[in-house]
Amino acid sequence: NNPIRFTAQGLAQPGAGTTIIVSAGNGQTAPAGGLVPVRPSVQVRNAAGQPLAGVTVEFSPSFGSLANGSANAVPVQTNANGI
Repeated sequence: NNPIRFTAQGLAQPGAGTTIIVSAGNGQTAPAGGLVPVRPSVQVRNAAGQPLAGVTVEFSPSFGSLANGSANAVPVQTNANGI
Protein backbone atom coordinates (compact mmCIF):
# COMPACT_ATOMS: atom_id res chain seq x y z
CA ASN A 1 0.00 0.00 0.00
CA ASN A 2 1.24 3.44 -0.89
CA PRO A 3 0.69 6.13 1.73
CA ILE A 4 -1.19 9.30 0.81
CA ARG A 5 -0.05 12.68 2.13
CA PHE A 6 -2.63 15.46 2.57
CA THR A 7 -2.17 19.19 2.08
CA ALA A 8 -4.58 22.12 2.30
CA GLN A 9 -5.09 24.95 -0.13
CA GLY A 10 -7.54 27.78 0.19
CA LEU A 11 -8.76 30.55 -2.04
CA ALA A 12 -10.59 33.57 -0.69
CA GLN A 13 -11.81 36.66 -2.47
CA PRO A 14 -9.17 39.43 -2.56
CA GLY A 15 -9.05 41.22 0.77
CA ALA A 16 -11.21 38.61 2.51
CA GLY A 17 -8.49 36.43 4.04
CA THR A 18 -4.84 37.24 4.18
CA THR A 19 -3.43 34.16 5.88
CA ILE A 20 -4.20 30.46 5.97
CA ILE A 21 -2.37 28.52 8.67
CA VAL A 22 -2.36 24.85 9.57
CA SER A 23 -4.57 24.15 12.57
CA ALA A 24 -4.26 20.34 12.82
CA GLY A 25 -3.28 17.23 10.91
CA ASN A 26 -0.32 18.49 8.91
CA GLY A 27 2.01 15.99 7.21
CA GLN A 28 0.03 12.83 7.99
CA THR A 29 0.07 9.71 5.87
CA ALA A 30 -2.45 6.89 5.50
CA PRO A 31 -2.69 3.78 3.36
CA ALA A 32 -4.69 4.17 0.14
CA GLY A 33 -8.38 4.06 1.06
CA GLY A 34 -7.57 4.66 4.75
CA LEU A 35 -8.20 7.57 7.06
CA VAL A 36 -5.61 9.83 8.66
CA PRO A 37 -5.70 9.79 12.48
CA VAL A 38 -6.31 13.56 12.85
CA ARG A 39 -8.77 15.42 10.60
CA PRO A 40 -6.76 18.02 8.64
CA SER A 41 -7.80 21.62 9.30
CA VAL A 42 -6.59 25.16 8.70
CA GLN A 43 -7.51 28.57 10.08
CA VAL A 44 -8.21 31.55 7.81
CA ARG A 45 -7.45 34.99 9.26
CA ASN A 46 -7.91 38.54 7.99
CA ALA A 47 -5.23 41.24 7.90
CA ALA A 48 -5.90 42.04 11.58
CA GLY A 49 -5.36 38.40 12.56
CA GLN A 50 -9.06 37.79 13.27
CA PRO A 51 -10.62 34.46 12.19
CA LEU A 52 -12.86 34.54 9.12
CA ALA A 53 -16.06 32.47 8.95
CA GLY A 54 -17.66 31.25 5.73
CA VAL A 55 -14.48 30.95 3.64
CA THR A 56 -14.29 27.89 1.37
CA VAL A 57 -11.14 25.81 1.83
CA GLU A 58 -10.41 22.73 -0.31
CA PHE A 59 -8.53 19.70 1.00
CA SER A 60 -6.90 17.20 -1.35
CA PRO A 61 -4.01 14.73 -1.41
CA SER A 62 -0.59 16.18 -2.23
CA PHE A 63 0.50 16.15 -5.87
CA GLY A 64 2.17 12.88 -6.73
CA SER A 65 0.92 10.97 -3.67
CA LEU A 66 -1.65 8.96 -5.63
CA ALA A 67 -0.78 6.05 -7.88
CA ASN A 68 -3.18 7.23 -10.60
CA GLY A 69 -2.49 10.93 -9.97
CA SER A 70 -6.09 12.04 -9.46
CA ALA A 71 -8.45 12.73 -6.58
CA ASN A 72 -11.31 15.10 -5.89
CA ALA A 73 -10.76 18.08 -3.63
CA VAL A 74 -13.11 18.27 -0.66
CA PRO A 75 -14.47 21.81 -0.08
CA VAL A 76 -15.45 22.91 3.43
CA GLN A 77 -16.54 26.23 4.94
CA THR A 78 -14.68 27.79 7.85
CA ASN A 79 -16.63 28.13 11.10
CA ALA A 80 -16.85 31.09 13.49
CA ASN A 81 -13.28 30.36 14.61
CA GLY A 82 -12.02 30.50 11.01
CA ILE A 83 -11.35 26.73 11.06
